[in-house]
Amino acid sequence: MPGDYRFSAPEWRTQPFSFMAQAFLLNQQWWHNVTHEVPGVERHHEGGVSFITRQLLDVLSPSNNPLTNPEVIQRARETGGANFIEVWKNWTEDMQRQLAERPPVGAEGFVVGRDVAVTPGKVIFRNHLIELIQHAPSTPTVHAEPILIVPAWIMKYYILDQCDGSARCHRCDPARSQGSCGRILLGRDASGHRSGGDGA
Repeated sequence: MPGDYRFSAPEWRTQPFSFMAQAFLLNQQWWHNVTHEVPGVERHHEGGVSFITRQLLDVLSPSNNPLTNPEVIQRARETGGANFIEVWKNWTEDMQRQLAERPPVGAEGFVVGRDVAVTPGKVIFRNHLIELIQHAPSTPTVHAEPILIVPAWIMKYYILDQCDGSARCHRCDPARSQGSCGRILLGRDASGHRSGGDGA
């Protein structure tokens, strides 16, 4: 498939790894063909089936299995298997931090206002499903209609973060500086916690 670089390393051109990679890619292409442009199937449903199929196929990719990935095997040879020990240590540390409700490794290196966006604003509406955050404009007058941003779940609103290069990061700055009042809709999980971060 175009843009798939999982098998681009030279190690994948040796047997039996080349055979496994080619078999996987042919299988992936077959599934792509049978889940696209099917007569009578709406585009929305086609996209859903294609997405789920791709996720299931990716689980079975030989690049995701250390026993069938020649790059991982080569690294294990070079390190005497220390790469597996390092992965185990990282995983156990992540689990310990999660159980102790501590931030992930490296989070201490991020400072609000320097590395993490922060914009003046407040929650103007809240219920069991959502929070609606209004960001304050940076101009004396504003347009009558605000901009409402409903971000995709996976990206939350972080994709909107903008930095001006002077260690001040703001989300929605382009709209705020042009007299718009930005509002961002955040989903809440089943326990009632916000899903989109601190938001203001």
